[in-house]
Amino acid sequence: MEPVEEQRWIERAREGEAAAFGSIITAYQRKVFNFIMGMTRDPVVADELTQEVFLKAWKALPRFRGESGFQTWLFQIALNATRSWGRWKKIGLARFVSLSEPTDRDQDDKIGYAPPLTDAHPDADPSRQTESAALRERLSRAMDRLPPREKEVFHLRHYEDLSLKEIAQLMGIAEGSVKAHLFHALEKMRDFLGGPSHVL
Repeated sequence: MEPVEEQRWIERAREGEAAAFGSIITAYQRKVFNFIMGMTRDPVVADELTQEVFLKAWKALPRFRGESGFQTWLFQIALNATRSWGRWKKIGLARFVSLSEPTDRDQDDKIGYAPPLTDAHPDADPSRQTESAALRERLSRAMDRLPPREKEVFHLRHYEDLSLKEIAQLMGIAEGSVKAHLFHALEKMRDFLGGPSHVL
C-alpha cells in the first residue's frame, strides 16, 4: 500500500468507515501474523492474537496521531498482545497441565482467521525445501533460547527489517538499549548455532 493511499484509508477508518479498515487489515494482516508467529511459533495462537490486534487497533485508531509509522504502531499492539499471551502461558501452564478437562482457553484456541495464514508457495526443489525448513527450525530453536527482550529485538531487526529507531519507538526503550540487546542476541545466536562461520 502506497503511503498516500494508506493515509487515506487511515483517515477514513478513523471516521468509522469499516470498509476502509478492512483495506488496512488486508494490507497488514500477513505482516502482523508473521510477526506474532515468529514470537510464539504457534499458528493457532498467532491467528487468535492477530485477530485481537486488529480489534484493538480498530478501537484505538481515533487516538492514533502518527507520531510513529502505522506499521510500527500496529507492531506495538502486536508486541503487547504477544507479551500478555506469554505471561498467561507462564502463569497458567502448571494449572493447564494438571487439569483433565478442556478449559475455555482450549476452546478459544480453535478460533482464528480463515483461511490459515500458512505458506502457500513451497520451494519447488524438495531437497532445498528440506534444507530451508531445517535451517528455519534451527534458527527458531536458537531464538527461543534468548531472553525475551533480546528475542524481540532480534526478530524485529532481522525478520521484520525495522530500523533501530523504529524498534526503539515500538518497544519504548532508548536506541542505545536496542543496540545493546541486538549485540547480545547476535552473540548468543552465533554461539547457539555453532559460531560465526554459520548463518549469522
